[in-house]
Amino acid sequence: IRKGISGSTIIEMSGPDNIKKADLLASEMSKMFTGEALISRPNIKGEIKLTGLDESISTNDVCDAIASAGPCKPSDITVGQIGRNRFGNGIVWVKCPKAAALALAEKNKLQIGWSRVTVELLPNRQIQCHKCWSLGHIRSKCRFNKDYTGRCFRCGEKDHKVDTC
Repeated sequence: IRKGISGSTIIEMSGPDNIKKADLLASEMSKMFTGEALISRPNIKGEIKLTGLDESISTNDVCDAIASAGPCKPSDITVGQIGRNRFGNGIVWVKCPKAAALALAEKNKLQIGWSRVTVELLPNRQIQCHKCWSLGHIRSKCRFNKDYTGRCFRCGEKDHKVDTC
């Protein structure tokens, strides 16, 4: 048992079957503390970049392929928007459990539909404050006066987000 960076209490499980034990503990604690405390079951995530997707592949196809190859639950996977490089090949950013990301990156290739895509493990990101956008601390520990919450990360305006800038 320890304190997290945000001040929350973290209970870590170790040993064999630690994932099952943690899931069981989280579900039992959620029943006990309904409405009194927020109980979550976070897991360490890894980020990968998939390149070489054809136009027929959707984000759901990517999620399903990673879940089956991972193995991990589709609910633990976050898939970004599929973009295109100058050659027309699809590129997508994926966040999934670290163990699945490492396993996929070790294989280096993943079959999705008719495409065999390249898997690249991205380096870990440093924590970033969502208030001042500085690195190395989080919002609850921020000492800066400027608040950039809800602003475009590229230009700093309030009317839109970075994906439409």
